[in-house]
Amino acid sequence: MRSITAPPPSPAPSPVSSPRSLGLLLSLCLSPVGACAPSSVTLDSVPADHDTDTGIHTIEDSEPDSVDSAPDSTDSTDSTDSTDSTDTGDAPNDDDARFVSWFNRDAMQEVRITIDPLQIRELQVNPFTYVEAGVTLIPGDAAFAGETYGQVGIRLKGSSSFREWVDGSKPAFKLKLNHYVVDQKWGDIERLILNNLTGDQAMAREVLGYALWNDAGVLAPRATYARVYVNEEYYGLYTNLEAVDDHFVNRHFGSEAGDIWEGNDSADFTPRLIEHFEAVLGSGDRTRLEEASRLIRDVEDVYTEMDAYFDMDQFLDFWAYSIVIGNQDGYPYHLNDYFVFDDLAPTTAMRFSPWGMDESWDTGMSWSAVGGQLAVSCYRDETCLEELYNHMDPALTAYEAQDMPGLAQHFFDLSSADMLVDPRMEYTPGEVEAQRVELMRRVEVWPTRVRRQMGM
Repeated sequence: MRSITAPPPSPAPSPVSSPRSLGLLLSLCLSPVGACAPSSVTLDSVPADHDTDTGIHTIEDSEPDSVDSAPDSTDSTDSTDSTDSTDTGDAPNDDDARFVSWFNRDAMQEVRITIDPLQIRELQVNPFTYVEAGVTLIPGDAAFAGETYGQVGIRLKGSSSFREWVDGSKPAFKLKLNHYVVDQKWGDIERLILNNLTGDQAMAREVLGYALWNDAGVLAPRATYARVYVNEEYYGLYTNLEAVDDHFVNRHFGSEAGDIWEGNDSADFTPRLIEHFEAVLGSGDRTRLEEASRLIRDVEDVYTEMDAYFDMDQFLDFWAYSIVIGNQDGYPYHLNDYFVFDDLAPTTAMRFSPWGMDESWDTGMSWSAVGGQLAVSCYRDETCLEELYNHMDPALTAYEAQDMPGLAQHFFDLSSADMLVDPRMEYTPGEVEAQRVELMRRVEVWPTRVRRQMGM
């Protein structure tokens, strides 16, 4: 067993020596930010992008540029006059195939929203309240034809990424296909999450990070690109992110029984901070959270004793892959942007999923500067910390086996045409291209820098 120099008691311990090499630099920043990026491009961290819905339910919860400026796209059916969903193609009604098609990362999805100006004005006043709109969904791989829905719910979303719906702005959207029409969905997709890519100047970190997690079999939503139109005006390039809802749970766990908790606004496993978890599916009973928060500080063998409450191997994978992509904008670093799944087959132990990767490959990240109580306790326990290292090796191997630079280039190529004519993005095309050069450099060297900083 390696000897460990433990940090002093603190809710968010400062970096200390790892068990593999004392005296290591514990920051993952190997070079000044400005050393590789043009002076006109900033790499400052952006606050966490999250938003919450209230209640116990499923999580969703100048003259405009001409649409002709957007890249060529598949012809679609205007949804303005539609009142029922109409499948315009002959593809089989296969939920799994439709899901795979909609999150095909080799294709550019297309979302065409139609909304009355009065409803836009309502969202300008009450941005997080659903109003009525129509939408046409067009899978980019042409496996299914475009499908139009005349009555869906739409609202704005975001925290740091939130943008008011005004002339020239690029709001992020949530759409509920079944908000007005019960059981209305595309395959088994009932909710669309359209992130506006305002927190990442490379406009690629989300799709790249989620791709690695999914390919490695680590619990996480899927993400692809989408081009979005509103009333035939091209609004630009968006991230099309899978909603974490009962269908997500069923796909991963084979059952919808259990609880989902969203961790935002400093939610953590302490007696005081468990109140910050929001119940998004299930009973809303916090008994298990309370029991875990009472025990977590005092157990001697965190890896073994807390396994009754947390699937510790799954949590260590979650933590390891956060390090592997340099994502500290979420648990167990920042106390936000994550989900906890409790009492879902085949185990009652809690499991974790991320909800935000737009600040990944962050050179300011220190892998050991954890803030979440479960990671703090694990870090101070030599056995548990050793287990984290055991999970790091296969995570880094998976990163290298994936050919992440090749995958990054794929996403750059897929999105470049849409990015170049995005009329509402907050950066110049030159700034995006410069950031993509810098992101590629980081992606290429990341496993080496992680191994060096962790003494592996």
